[in-house]
Amino acid sequence: MENNKHAIYGEGLTRIFQRGSEKLYALRGVDFQISPGEIVSIVGRSGCGKTTLLNMVGCLDTLSEGTLYIGNTEVSRLKEKDLIKVRRENIGFVFQLFYLIPTLTAYENALLPLLFARRLDKKEKVKEIFQKVGLGERLNMLPSELDGGDMQRIAIARALVNEPKIILADEPTGRLESKSKEKIFGLFKKLAEDGLAIIIATHDLGLASRADRMIRLKDGMVVN
Repeated sequence: MENNKHAIYGEGLTRIFQRGSEKLYALRGVDFQISPGEIVSIVGRSGCGKTTLLNMVGCLDTLSEGTLYIGNTEVSRLKEKDLIKVRRENIGFVFQLFYLIPTLTAYENALLPLLFARRLDKKEKVKEIFQKVGLGERLNMLPSELDGGDMQRIAIARALVNEPKIILADEPTGRLESKSKEKIFGLFKKLAEDGLAIIIATHDLGLASRADRMIRLKDGMVVN
């Protein structure tokens, strides 16, 4: 199957966990697509399946049933070593907790994915990314010297250094004040204009409603 239109294309995405003789459905036959340059928000109560869906499309977990494409690569049956390659080449992750190393500068924190991928020949690109996220003057500052919004922008810069096609953001503004939330969403809009597909899982309905599309989950299923 060729998938030239979508950054992610999934049909019947199902994740089942076994608890004794009982089957627990975290996802039940979810169809999901996102195109390059699109922002999609995922909402629902805790336990509805938001994080499970992010884990599926982020290749962090494997499907029990269904078919999933990242670009033109069918990932549903790939082994972990192959999923690592798909993640590294296609997906950047942003979390509610910034996961910055406090003893490293902003620049050094963002450089880490290139270090792990042994791609330090690309390290000059990190400075360009800091300009894009509005932190060009803060390269050498420690996380403790920055506010929450700036720390999240460092985390976004770190997610961008491997030049992903998709950004997965799990409650990216959950710990931020209103002004910082606006800056982060504005940055996501700018990245989408550059062609990135962005998925935001959030409890913030105000933020979610500003996405191009909003998907509501309940009990692992999509509801209107």
